[in-house]
Amino acid sequence: MLKKYPKDEAFKWSKVFKGVIYVEAVILLGSFYLYRKLCRDQNFRYNCHQKHSLILETFYNFMEVVGHDYYRTMDYKKWNIAITDKKDQ
Repeated sequence: MLKKYPKDEAFKWSKVFKGVIYVEAVILLGSFYLYRKLCRDQNFRYNCHQKHSLILETFYNFMEVVGHDYYRTMDYKKWNIAITDKKDQ
């Protein structure tokens, strides 16, 4: 009969580490896909404005930090929304 040896603890932690790496990779790819979709599709940004405004505000703030602040003005002009500076309020 074959002897059964206990599994090594390092083997267990290596599986956990690989799982964490895979989850982080999926999150990174998903956020990159969302970023590309928000940059390219104005209708998608409008849907986000209606349903998920927190995501769109985060996108606008990130783009202002990077230096591309024209997304908000371009969208608000097309959607006939008055542009107000939220920092003054």
